[in-house]
Amino acid sequence: MKEQITKKPVVFGILGTILIFILFKLAHVPIPSGLDRTYWETPQFIADSALRVVFTVPTIFLLGIIINGNGLKYSFRTKGLMKGLLASTGLILYMLDRILGIAGITKTEINADPLMVWFCITVGIFEECLFRGLLMTAALNKWGGFIRGRVVVTIISGVIFGLFHLCWYLFSNQTVTFFTFKYDIFPACLIGIGLSGMYTYSKNLLSCMFIHSMYDTISLAPGFIVSLFGIVPFHESYAFHVYVSPFVINGLVPLLSLLLCIKAIPFYKVTNKPFC
Repeated sequence: MKEQITKKPVVFGILGTILIFILFKLAHVPIPSGLDRTYWETPQFIADSALRVVFTVPTIFLLGIIINGNGLKYSFRTKGLMKGLLASTGLILYMLDRILGIAGITKTEINADPLMVWFCITVGIFEECLFRGLLMTAALNKWGGFIRGRVVVTIISGVIFGLFHLCWYLFSNQTVTFFTFKYDIFPACLIGIGLSGMYTYSKNLLSCMFIHSMYDTISLAPGFIVSLFGIVPFHESYAFHVYVSPFVINGLVPLLSLLLCIKAIPFYKVTNKPFC
């Protein structure tokens, strides 16, 4: 079986990603959707977090088969982590906008539950292992040896990641409109492209997990950020949000991802070196 996986890593990666995703969503059906506000006020999101941890295990196992079959191995690399964090500059700037935006919300709108932070961490870990780890590693092993291949894999992976967020609407019987794509799905695709560019360049999952978890924490648990940093209120039309944020998410993030794909070392050149 391992020999077949080594010969056809892309097929194995795609099928593995689809299978884990379907099984996760089937197991997730009894859990209320995150779009339901009461969902965040009950212990049910703990079940969601636990479910993501459970499905992270087979994802890492399948990823291990792919990288071992190509002469790579799991290993923590400080250099890889720092490269990933450096490559996240565009996403960090976008998160700065989110942090500043938090300051305008009221106390009734915030959620400071530490368990929500744990939920955001598990989301980052599971989704990065699935989309950047299993799916992208398989594709980059085949097409990552040339620039065009890395660019295409990065873009497609980011778009798939963004479209994945439609499930929150579909499984909660929410209406999907043009504004859903404009304000939720399209930005999610751009963020996915940013994370994919990070991974293509650094080949480091930990940095992607950290940035993803941090973004979700800022977006879904703003009360934690408010209480942690004591943010001073800003007006809703502050200059960064109005003039800089659209440029960052629509221009800088995808442009930086493109440059990272060009600069990235092809996967075949990191054979027999640590991988994390």
